[in-house]
Amino acid sequence: MKQWDTSHNNWGANIYKDAGAGDTGGTLTRSATDTARTLPARASSTIPITEMRGGAAGAITPGTSGGTFTGTAAGTVR
Repeated sequence: MKQWDTSHNNWGANIYKDAGAGDTGGTLTRSATDTARTLPARASSTIPITEMRGGAAGAITPGTSGGTFTGTAAGTVR
């Protein structure tokens, strides 16, 4: 989390994951719909992630039980 601004009810974050920095990496799993539509026969529906970079931001909605926050993220995966 890079920014949590309750005065203006918004937040922002950086997204970063690098398997080369001692992180174990991860996998990206495509949905069944995407797999059937975009992948060749016998292609894996999961791929390893070596690096992920991006950003996210959104709105904070205060509430008596902690409130909620919503937003959007975008980035790249290698």
